[in-house]
This record gives sequence, structure tokens and C-alpha cells, in this order.
Amino acid sequence: MIEPGTLYSLLPAYFRRRDAELGGQLRALFDVLEREGAAVIDGDIDAYEDSLFVETCAEALLHEIGALVGAPRLRPLPPEALFSSRAFIGNILRYRRSKGTPRALEMLARDVTLYSAKAVEYYQHLSATPSMRAPRLDRPTVADLDTPDILALHGTAFDRSPRTPDMRSIARARGRYNIPNVGVHVWRLEAYPFDCPRQGPFTLAKLAGTLPMLPWGNDPGHFALAPGGNPMPLFMPQQNRDDRSPRPHEVPERLRRLPLKLELDALADGTLDPENALWFSSRNPAFQLYFQLDGESDYRLVAPAAVRIGALTSPPYTQPLPFAGGLPTGIEAAFDPATARLVVRAPDLANGFPSVVNVRLSCAFGQPGPLGGGAYDRNDRQSPFRIDRGDGAGDETVIYLVEPGAPNTGNRFADLSAALAAWKDVSNVKRRGIIVITANMVDSGAAVLPVAVPAGSDLTIVAAEWSLPTPTQPGEALPQGYIIRRSRRMLALRRLSVTTVASPGIDPGRLTLDGFVCDRGIRVNEGALTSLDIRHSLVKDSVSVLAIEAPGDTGQLTVNLYRSICGGIKAGSALSRLSAEGVIFTASEGMTLPGAELDFNGVTAFADITAKSIEASNAIFMGRLRMARTQSGCVRYSYLGAADNRLPRRFRCQPDLAWEGKKGEYEMSSDAERALALERLRLALQPRFLDVQPDQPAFALPALDTPREIAFGGEDETEMGAYRFLGGAIRIANLTDQFADFVPFGMEAGVLSADRSSADASRRNLP
Repeated sequence: MIEPGTLYSLLPAYFRRRDAELGGQLRALFDVLEREGAAVIDGDIDAYEDSLFVETCAEALLHEIGALVGAPRLRPLPPEALFSSRAFIGNILRYRRSKGTPRALEMLARDVTLYSAKAVEYYQHLSATPSMRAPRLDRPTVADLDTPDILALHGTAFDRSPRTPDMRSIARARGRYNIPNVGVHVWRLEAYPFDCPRQGPFTLAKLAGTLPMLPWGNDPGHFALAPGGNPMPLFMPQQNRDDRSPRPHEVPERLRRLPLKLELDALADGTLDPENALWFSSRNPAFQLYFQLDGESDYRLVAPAAVRIGALTSPPYTQPLPFAGGLPTGIEAAFDPATARLVVRAPDLANGFPSVVNVRLSCAFGQPGPLGGGAYDRNDRQSPFRIDRGDGAGDETVIYLVEPGAPNTGNRFADLSAALAAWKDVSNVKRRGIIVITANMVDSGAAVLPVAVPAGSDLTIVAAEWSLPTPTQPGEALPQGYIIRRSRRMLALRRLSVTTVASPGIDPGRLTLDGFVCDRGIRVNEGALTSLDIRHSLVKDSVSVLAIEAPGDTGQLTVNLYRSICGGIKAGSALSRLSAEGVIFTASEGMTLPGAELDFNGVTAFADITAKSIEASNAIFMGRLRMARTQSGCVRYSYLGAADNRLPRRFRCQPDLAWEGKKGEYEMSSDAERALALERLRLALQPRFLDVQPDQPAFALPALDTPREIAFGGEDETEMGAYRFLGGAIRIANLTDQFADFVPFGMEAGVLSADRSSADASRRNLP
């Protein structure tokens, strides 16, 4: 900070004396310059000092610092990817010092793609005749077919079985086992962990970030994480280390039964020190169970040694006994990490073991990115993080908190139904309200959950943490609080039915759902809303109806979907507009929207769609599209899977664009031959996904061998589909561009996907 009078004192004494004789106007000018310009000057100096270092410089200056060390420019990713080349440029000299080593390739892959990676030199896996002069016990000649874990790791980055040579190129023909081949296995799925408290007492408030488990079937002691006991694979949170290559327990991989069983058995019989545990270390356990016993308010942390791993595929199962032969067994539960199903011990009141009434689970889910809800951070510019106070003229935002065990008074409620009833009773027109669900909760009960939105009001229901502001100085104006959108979700096991409290001359209100899993879908009754916004949520089809229903013919409803997974939609002319960005539409009975104008950007749709008109960009449409109006709208940079679509004009869409380049070869061919060639081209360009079931972690994630026309066919050469914002294909291309500089001469590297499809994972999880 510039001290007062510093600049003025630098003037020659003659000017200062003359200024004093004339009234001090120059001194006043310099006072203003010092007072107003000091912050600007200090800021410029600080910015200059920060720009000297890669750790602190502005993002726009990174390429200039990279030019000083000869770092190549990476292909730009979409802004939503939140990718920075800071780590790549900062470590470029480190890569060059260790050039050619597997660890350097792993670190390079992590910094360039942000994915966990493991490099494998395949010459080490080639079968060779052993020599007594140089025995290599780590490189056997014959594969071990008796160890189940060896078979489960077959073909993965951790496979140690010997192979005969594969002479194909690893980069061009997907060959592997050859002397010059180096494979860089990347995990594109990320494991987002929910909270895992380890210090008691374990109150319900402290366990707000853990997930409640639901009764599984009608059998006592059976619990599951997903509704109806549907299998839900759990993942191991990634642990990126700089000192060595990742191990199986340090990558974001699906949990397998056998390694966890062996470690828990060793912990139970005392042959393994808990400090040396891999899967159940105190810092990063694979999962944690918390039991609430009958008659107790707090939960108990279940020790890992008291859990047994089993393949729980179909109930009922025999509950473990607390006592056997008069001695305590030490077994509290049997758990299946491949399905997230649980069987707790049987009650034994005679020996002081009451029944388990509630279970909460701390674990991690695998997801390609922040889409569909989960433990990831959902805060962005479109959602207010800071809730400011009004000006005192009745425009305060009404805040209701839904907390387990709350007293249902004031603004704190024990369940969502009570909060919605209070909002309906006290809200008036043109009022803004936010219902914050502060814990991972389950809403169950009657078949329908009524949601009343008074006319002109704006209601937001969000699953998030709620934080009150802390004053830093007396008299400071504080906001009402902060909404932290992470590690929270709301599981609604009944259908949401949206109604209105009408007022003459006032339009219906708005409703926003953020962080929801709607297991039975949503029904928007006629005239209930003008806008329904669904963000970071999963809206499923129920047994007999589609995910979203909007009957009626008022034509005033707009539905906006953002980073969500949605089932089928059925609406009358009440739905005038459907907007979707970063959305996956599942292969349901389809979407019938006769009066809706569609606005899609970065969408993957497996269902047939019927609507009024469409504007679409960077989308993948696997089903049939039938638009009533073809003179308005446009479909750009998209893939169209059906051959008989009814659409407006198309611009750089596939397979149209590829056919334009090839149809000249068939000018002299018959119509049948041209149709056959077009069908072959259509099949060749069809997108390939890692999983196509909506309840699987890699649902709608394009495989690495997806045709280039799809992987780079979007706008600005980005990827088509819902995961376009991640820039996955560009990340892999950035990595392969670096192989020429960091792979030893004479060797060839290729990128391999370490993510398993659900079918492959189920086969590898046996026993």
C-alpha cells in the first residue's frame, strides 16, 4: 500500500513550493491519485508477480509460460470441462527427466486427461523359456488357472498372466502383447464418495452425508441401497499418487467380492494389522456401515472385521447369528459390494442383541462426470450459492430446512411432506421459497407426493448442505445462508404430483428440483406450472406411466432439463417447450409431445421422439424422430440413427455427411446397391456405448472405439452426446499426441479403456 504523500514527495522542491503558494491544487491531485490508484497499482504489481510462476499465473498466460519450456499446446476442451493445463506445463520438465519410463507416462496421462492411468510394458508379459542362469519368478511361462483373482484380472491393467506374441500394432490395430507395445490404461469413470464419518457419537445429523439403505423384499434383516433391491455396484475412490504406479485398490474401479473377502477374513482372524489394510484403511475405506439398534437414537459404526462378504443375488438369506455354541461370533452383517445388498445379524434379546432397525452406508458411486446427481459438486453459475436478504419489503426468500428428527416447527421439518404443507399454507403470490433437504433422505408413504405451487410463486427443492454465515466484523450485512450442493440426494419412492393454488389474474408458478432421484416420475397437472426445471436428477419411468406426464391443453408449460437422466415423457398441448442440455433420455416407451418445441444441446436419446419442431446441436439420436413442422428448426452436428426420420434441415449431421463424401462412388449403381451401401455406412458409424442400461455406472458413455465421426463430429470438433461437456475424446487425443515425445524410440503406445461394462464386470466378480 502506498503511504500518503509518497508520490507528492518525489516531485522537485520547486514545484512543491509553487504549489503551496498557489493553494495546493497539485497536492490535492496527487492525494486523489494515491487514494484511488493505489489499489490499481498494487493489483497490477501483484498480477505481475503472480504471472511469473505457473502455479499462480492467470489461465490465459499458461501457454506463454509453456512456450518458455517448449510445452506443446493442447487441444482446447469445452469450458464446462473445467480443465486446466497448469499441471501439464508445471511438470513438463519432470516428464522429460524421466522420459520413457512407465511412471512418466502415467503422470503425463493424469495431467493431460485428469483420468487415473496405469502404463503397462507388454514385453514383460511375454512367455519365455526360463533360464537357471537368470531366473525370473515374476514372469512365469505358464498361466495360473487355479487362482480366481488371476482370472478376474484377465485382460486388465493388473493382469500378470504370460502371453504369446501379438504382432499387431497397439495404436492402429489394438494389439497388445508384443515387445514394442506399451499400453496406457485409463479409467474414465470417477468414483464420487459420500461422507464417511469415523469419530462418534454417530448421530443422525453427523451421518447426514451417508446413504440410507432400504428394506429388501419382505424378509427380516434384508437391506439394499437401490429401491426394490436392484443391484447397484459400488466403487473404490481413486487415490492418485506421485511416488509409484497405482495398485488395484487405488483406482476408481468396481469393488470385487474376492479381494474384500480375503482382507476382511484376515482382519477377523487377526492375521492382518488394520494399519496395513488396503481396502479398509482408516483413511480411505471401501465402504462403512452404520447400524441403528432398536431402542437407540444414535448409530453404531460396524467394524470391518465384523462384516463378511457374500454374493447376495436372490433373497431370502439366513441372518448371521450373534452367538453360536454359546460363544459370540463377531459377525454383524453379510454385504455384497457388487449389488449393494446387505443382510444384518439376527436379533438375540436374551444375550442383549436387539434387532437392527435402520442402516446407513458410506460408499462411492462410479460416474463418467457430473451428470444425473450424486456426491459430486453441483454448484454453478446458474444456481445461487449465496442466498441474500431482501430489502425488507416482503421480498425475503422463505427458507425451509428438511432435517431428520426436526421438530416440524418454525422453518425446520422432519420430512419433505411437512415442509411442502407449510409452504402451501403460508406462501402468498409472487413469493420465492427454497426447501433445502440437508441430509440424504428417502421419501416414502402413499402413492403420490403432492407438491402445491401457488400462482406466481417460485419454489426450489434442493438436496444440499445448508450453512449459516459467520460475521467477521460488527455491523456486517450477512446473507440468509449458503447452499452447498454436494454429497446430498433425495430419493422419492412415490410419484410427485404438482398442483397449483390459483389466484385470479396471476400466472402459475415455477418449480425447480435439484439433486432428486424420482423413482416413480413426476406428474404436472394442467395449469399447475409455467416452468419445471430439473437439474442434476434422475427421473425414472414407473411401472405403468412415464417419467414425466403433463396432461392438458393450456400450452403454457416449459420443461427445462439440465445434466439429468430422464425416462419417457408424455404431454398434451400443455407442454409448449422442452429444453435439454447435457441430458440422457432412456430407451423407454418414447416421448410423445405433439405441442412442444424441442431445444436440445448435448443430448443422448435412446427413445423415439414425436414433437412439434426441433432445434438440436451436438446430439445423438438412436431412435426415430418425427416432427410435425419441417420448415422451422434445424438439427446440427448430430447423429441420426433411424433411416426414416421426419426432420427440418440438417447441417453436418451423420451419417449424412459421410454419405455425401461417398455417394459419388455409387453414381452408376442401382438404387438397391446404393441403399445397401448407405445401410453399411450407417452401421459402421453407429455410436458404441460402454453400457446402455440406465441403472449402470457407465450408462451412455461412448466407448473408446466410437467412430471418429461421432467422437469429433460435434461443434468445434467436440464429442456428440450428453457427455460432450467433458471433452473425453479430446482428452484422449491430447494424450496420444504426446506419445511421440515421451515414448522411447522403437516403442509404440496406445490408450486402452480400463472401464468395464456391466456384463464384463459381472463375469469377473465370480466367485
